[in-house]
Amino acid sequence: MARVGCSFWLAGLLLLAAPTARAQESAHTTPDALFEQGRLAFERGDLGQARALLQQVVAQDPDYRTSDAGAAAYWLGQVHRVQEDRGAMRRAWQAGLQALRQAGEDDLRLADAYVQDVLATDAPALDVHAEAAYLMLMAHAGRTRPGEAVLLRRHLAQVHLIYPEPAAAPPGVQEAGARLLAWWRRQDPLPATPQNERIEEHLTRLAYALHHYPHPGRPTGLDDRGELYVRLGPPSQQHTIRYDDGAFQREVFRYGVRLSMQDFPANEIWAYYHIADAGYYIFTKQGDHFYLSDAEKLLPASLQGVFDPNRGHSAVAALRYIYKQLALFHHDFVDRYAEVEQYATWQEQQEIAARSGGLQAIGINETLVSRGEGQGRFAYEDRVLGIDPPERFVRRALERGTREDQQARLRRETAMPTQFTALLAGQQMPLAVRTARFLEPDGLTRTEVYWSPLPPTFKLDRATRRMLEKTGLAAYDDFVIQTTLVRHTTDYEREAVQVDAWLGAGAAGSASPPTVVHRSMIRGAASLYHLAVEWDGYVAHRKGADLASLSLGPRVQTAVFRSDSLRALRADAGAFEMSDVMPVLADEGLPMEIDPAALTPYPFTATTPETPLALYFEVYGLTFGPEDRTRYAVTYQVTQQRKGARLAGTRRSTTAGATEQTGAARTAREYIELDTDEWHGAEAVEIEVVVEDRYTGRRASRVLRFDVLSP
Repeated sequence: MARVGCSFWLAGLLLLAAPTARAQESAHTTPDALFEQGRLAFERGDLGQARALLQQVVAQDPDYRTSDAGAAAYWLGQVHRVQEDRGAMRRAWQAGLQALRQAGEDDLRLADAYVQDVLATDAPALDVHAEAAYLMLMAHAGRTRPGEAVLLRRHLAQVHLIYPEPAAAPPGVQEAGARLLAWWRRQDPLPATPQNERIEEHLTRLAYALHHYPHPGRPTGLDDRGELYVRLGPPSQQHTIRYDDGAFQREVFRYGVRLSMQDFPANEIWAYYHIADAGYYIFTKQGDHFYLSDAEKLLPASLQGVFDPNRGHSAVAALRYIYKQLALFHHDFVDRYAEVEQYATWQEQQEIAARSGGLQAIGINETLVSRGEGQGRFAYEDRVLGIDPPERFVRRALERGTREDQQARLRRETAMPTQFTALLAGQQMPLAVRTARFLEPDGLTRTEVYWSPLPPTFKLDRATRRMLEKTGLAAYDDFVIQTTLVRHTTDYEREAVQVDAWLGAGAAGSASPPTVVHRSMIRGAASLYHLAVEWDGYVAHRKGADLASLSLGPRVQTAVFRSDSLRALRADAGAFEMSDVMPVLADEGLPMEIDPAALTPYPFTATTPETPLALYFEVYGLTFGPEDRTRYAVTYQVTQQRKGARLAGTRRSTTAGATEQTGAARTAREYIELDTDEWHGAEAVEIEVVVEDRYTGRRASRVLRFDVLSP
């Protein structure tokens, strides 16, 4: 019996031990355990085991991360990096970034590692993951966890090169990340595409600048050239003043002046004439790096300040040589060069006259300042005419240069933008555009964009025609315009997209497009929103008579229109609201019941007195009176701006009209014809329309403006 009892006891013990062993084995294969073991294996250099363990983690949980150690995908990529398998490293990081985005999570280490890898070559291959990683970094501004601030410091310093100061959030502000994300979304130059090309351009510039213009000691990691490159891109012209001209060296060095070629600083001069004429920059090398300088810094310090006539002669020769090259680069230096050239020529003429035994004018003094290579060096001054000796002339020339350089800096600060993008530098499509908001029965706002091509739409420039000829598409038949409307939320996240297209049959290549007005719309706005519209013009071919045979060629024209901070119309109970006023071409044949779809919108900002115009708008939330009727008043006021007599300034004149209306619905449609004959002689008109609910006294108003062209 004892043995039987013992057997039962042993069997029970084994049954209890089996689940415990399985639980222990399971505990060692959880993502938490595998991640910890994988990190420890990586730290002790066991890369094979680390890779195997971390691969198990991401296989079980692709977006696995901990608050202190970060994402498993980051560590797996680090293993591949140490193993020098860059392809596997990037794939691991890309998979981790995608998984985190899908889970609504982020990881600063992973984002920083991916962006740093992108910036590791001066011509990076960018992808959607690079943009996502960069935005992940921006989102962390102001809310970093302990130990993460060092990862963000350089990224934020670099973005603040182009981020406008007035909108910049101070470090540590919780909203800083949201502001940066919204700002970056706002910079997207082509809203029709899913990627943000401006971020791609910024990262491409950063990569190039970090390789060619580094300064590790700075917060941005860039010298002044690199910081300018990130802001404005490559210059349109570059120049370097070299000092290897033999005549220049003989004139500067041979008379015992203690000076060497190394005293003349290495330099670069950049010009951004495609942005503004004032956009030129002089850089000189100081120590190991280049800094933004003025023209006077091109002259060695030993040739400035208080010096003797001999060094003054050398300084004149150096300024003559420097300003001559600068004058060819920018007209700001033409007068400076002319002054130095005239003075140097006068000195040479006096020396020639003295050596040839000619007579010198009264008041001219000659001073031997140095001897060298078998001849003396003389300095001349004319006290009667006020011509200084070389040392005093150079001092005055440098003082003038300092003043003019300061003025040039002020002009540059005014003319040059904080940032510049070349992404829309191609042939732009000229369009007339207006927008109007209308309230729909579901209480949401419909935004209508009405537009018309303007000359020279369809007329392609020479460069585009050459491109089409090279690609065999010169004999195109048609022109297709694709319109993409994008509605963004208040923080510029993409909320809705509407795409349509228009075929300008037979219009491609014509000098003047037909005057056709198109109407595009996007629905569903319920709060504050932003609107972006992109038009892309494509040349097209039709192989047959039907449109089904149409094939698109390359995109040859683009236009982008933005309207920020639009407010959705109010639809709540008791709200009194008015649509935007839409100018339309007046039509005497309109029926009593107005059909908005039958109206022809007028998208142009300018008009003539001969153009028949009318105004269309809608009123919402009217109140019923005692007889279940609405009653409201519509008044409009037209203010004309006319040019007065000489010295009389601008004159204004005003006309007004008013109507009383009743109706059987809370919504009303209104159509007002304008007397444009009165606009003869006006330069501009402003039209204010006011609607008042007679039962509640509530009012709403809208304003339109036109420039008036002489017929």
